[in-house]
Amino acid sequence: MTKEQIIKEYLSNLGRMGGSVKGPQKARKLSREHYAKVSQIQRERWAKWREANKR
Repeated sequence: MTKEQIIKEYLSNLGRMGGSVKGPQKARKLSREHYAKVSQIQRERWAKWREANKR
C-alpha cells in the first residue's frame, strides 16, 4: 500500500468509529404537524434574515 492509501484507509475507519444507529431510534416518529411547524419557523427566520440583509 502506498502512503496515500494507508492514510485514506485510516481516515475512512475514523469516520465509522461512531457506529451506526439501527432500530427504532433511527426513525424518530414525529408528527407531520411538528415538521410543518419547524419548517414554518425556518421560513420565517430566513425571511427575517433576508429582510435584515437586504437580499
